[in-house]
Amino acid sequence: MLKLVRRCVGMAVICLDWLFRPQPIARSEQDRRLIAQEVRNLRLYDYRGCPNSLLLWRHLHRLDLGIQYCDIRKCQVYRDELLAQCGRLHAPCLRIEQGSQVLWLDEPQQIIQYLDQRFAPATRRDAVA
Repeated sequence: MLKLVRRCVGMAVICLDWLFRPQPIARSEQDRRLIAQEVRNLRLYDYRGCPNSLLLWRHLHRLDLGIQYCDIRKCQVYRDELLAQCGRLHAPCLRIEQGSQVLWLDEPQQIIQYLDQRFAPATRRDAVA
């Protein structure tokens, strides 16, 4: 019964997000190519309908980032990798590869802050700081 309620809430979250989604930031083609290269080192472990991820998904849409999405409900490989690396199944979780090091962020606000620092336009970052 609890699973059914959680799934229904998740579907409602998805619908509301789709209805009230913010406009993406306009970027030049050169900026898009540079960002595409940078996000190759990022992977987001999550599942559709996760209530903790609503603000993060809205933020990703606004920043217009094509981060690789790893659905931990639909793919056992992603679930096992997250469990092995973080010690628990937790969504959302951002995997950041920096050279030979791997950094994991597992709180939506931390992830949003990191993405803003790296990918928000300079005028937006100045306004936030």
